[in-house]
Amino acid sequence: MGSDFNYGRANQWFKNMDKLIHYVNADGRVNVLYSTPEAYVDAKHGYNHTWSVKRDDFFPYSDSSHAYWTGYFSSRPTSKRYIRQATSFLQAARQLELTVGGKSSGGPTTDGLEAAVSLTQHHDSITGTEKQHVANDYHERLSAGLVEAQTVVVGAVSQLLGGEPLLSNAASADGSTLRFCNYANATICEPSVRLSREGRSIRVVVYNPVAWTVRAPLRVAVSTHTSCEWIVQGPNNETLPSQTVSVDATTRRLQHLLHETNASSEAAGDAEVAWVADLQPLGLATFTMLPASVGRAERDVVSGAGPRRRRDEVLDNGILRLVFDAEAGSLKGIGIDGAEPIQLTTSLAWYNSSDGLDVPEGKDRGQAGGAYIFRPGSKTFLPRHRRDVELRIVKGEVVQEAHQRFGDWATLVTRLYQGQAHFEVEWTVGPIPVSDGLGKEVVLEYRSSTIRSGRTFHTDSNGRHMMHRERDHRPGWRLNVTEPVAGNYYPVTAAATIQDREHSLAVLVDRAQGAASLASGRLEFMLHRRLLADDGRGVAEALNETACGDANREAPHACGGLVARGVHRVLVQREGSGEGPAHAAAVRRTAQALVNDPPLVMAGPVQLFEPPPAAPPAPTPLALSLSGGATLPPDVQLLTFAELAGRGIVRVAHLHEAGEGGDAATPATFDLAPLLRSIKFSEVTEVSLTANSEVGARPRLRFNSEEDGAVKGVGRPPTLCKDSSLVHPPCRGGRLNITLKPFEVRTFELRLDSRSAAAV
Repeated sequence: MGSDFNYGRANQWFKNMDKLIHYVNADGRVNVLYSTPEAYVDAKHGYNHTWSVKRDDFFPYSDSSHAYWTGYFSSRPTSKRYIRQATSFLQAARQLELTVGGKSSGGPTTDGLEAAVSLTQHHDSITGTEKQHVANDYHERLSAGLVEAQTVVVGAVSQLLGGEPLLSNAASADGSTLRFCNYANATICEPSVRLSREGRSIRVVVYNPVAWTVRAPLRVAVSTHTSCEWIVQGPNNETLPSQTVSVDATTRRLQHLLHETNASSEAAGDAEVAWVADLQPLGLATFTMLPASVGRAERDVVSGAGPRRRRDEVLDNGILRLVFDAEAGSLKGIGIDGAEPIQLTTSLAWYNSSDGLDVPEGKDRGQAGGAYIFRPGSKTFLPRHRRDVELRIVKGEVVQEAHQRFGDWATLVTRLYQGQAHFEVEWTVGPIPVSDGLGKEVVLEYRSSTIRSGRTFHTDSNGRHMMHRERDHRPGWRLNVTEPVAGNYYPVTAAATIQDREHSLAVLVDRAQGAASLASGRLEFMLHRRLLADDGRGVAEALNETACGDANREAPHACGGLVARGVHRVLVQREGSGEGPAHAAAVRRTAQALVNDPPLVMAGPVQLFEPPPAAPPAPTPLALSLSGGATLPPDVQLLTFAELAGRGIVRVAHLHEAGEGGDAATPATFDLAPLLRSIKFSEVTEVSLTANSEVGARPRLRFNSEEDGAVKGVGRPPTLCKDSSLVHPPCRGGRLNITLKPFEVRTFELRLDSRSAAAV
């Protein structure tokens, strides 16, 4: 029924299908019916067949020798990031909404954002293979949903920290309120920049949506017009190490572009105040930023702005030591815990995207690269003289940075925070120049001669299972290599890794990207694409995104190309620095969870959470945890904590898969009760993964496989606990003990007693 781009008249389709079914069945030889997934599975089960097991996947797919569908892994990178951010925000907002009983109040809810995020999971949205005006519509829906969900979060925070009257009083008296910084990665934040320009103190409220204690670096945009130095106080009024970091030229150009295209009317800062915060599980914490006189706060120290130096530049936080060649301007190695450095470099390059006209007759002439297809030509490194990378070093008490300028439109910032066992690589690409008539596909390459990974590497499968990949090889058939680059690209939604017996390199992404290992010790990621031809797969537009969102209109070059900015989190492990591969996998999976669910950061005037003069002298809490400080085990992740159709839904997952080795890949038993302390409920029932039926509601089918015989059912009672006092088995003694096997996901439904929040 239907087809891609064609299913638009449901009544006409069903009328014709009804006729087809009627006349086929009238013949009597075949029985045709409208089916369901359940009916289909039941029919397959009825075959009583022994099924083969397929453990690889179907990537990369091609429909001809030179048409690999690997371009869409990276198409529309800013859209992919926007969807990822909205998804993460939705999960955090749902947690707070459930805690304060928001959906029963009749006010703003997270429903609009949920609908927008659901819509953008369409296969032409998350892949970036839609037309430009459709992409614009997706983004408008996400924006509207985020605005409403942000209102939900601000209201919940106010209720939990200071009570709604305090927030409304502050808003009416001050003309301001708690707000999010939607352009924080461009150092744009209306409340913090405006308050800092006026020389006023700033209240920063942070929510940690992860059920673990987290040590997270925070950065807030400011203006140094009134004060160049800032002091940061924690929830207990303790002074925290902080650092004022000036924005670089690339960020200033990005701010100017956003202003010129009316993408942002918010205030742009000329610096960021950075500090590292300890956040409780499911915890709220408030920080106060105070203007300071010169010398009372930490200011960054900049080097590298003058003539080239022959000595190395080093970023060192006591755990990692990043060594840069000051003369060439490039990263050259990384040391771990004082050991000898592992050779590692980063570089930027671009592939010339084929327009289909440079191929001789008879060899798929006319196949161009496009939103779907990646068909690269030559590879050009930036800059052309690779030792001409400009290097600028920033050092301070909180963070050290190496700014590398590969050209006017391509930069990297490598960041190393105090106390962190990983480093960040922030990439900024665009506007990609196309005045030479060449479409360009920009990649970031990590290269290590120390790591002898051979032909293999690993990429995640939808953020969970790590898939074994082998260059120029397919597990199920003999591959005829016609596209040695595009035919070795795979989708990465969470991480890609290379390793040998002694070392491993893992790169965690903040959005879906295409990646490949085209030689031993190398990983490359496609960051951004700007193309001038269509690939003939249905979009009928070139993937030529501009900052105005008006590609392929009457004047496609009237507005500059779109700028994309993102962050890779890089983990380099040496066997002697931990427990080997098992330790590296555990660290990577925890880091993946933190990348997907970063803290929410809001800013406003200090008066927001201070009681009015006439109020009793009860102190306002400046930090709290929805779980009372209780944390889940490090190998258990909270996936969902939300209200769904009047029910509470809690979903937890084991982070590790069997076979990763070590204690991490063993069953985890923990008490779920502390996680639910802020919710009033009368019953806990285990339900299916999709929360639409109780576990055991129907017998689980058993399928025979060639590997392990019959697949058996779960065999657990669905109702775990009644009465919110949690005194019934298996909740005896107020505990709700849950066991998760490696990679298992379990979902629980709470029958909510009242939509008023329990005490936190």
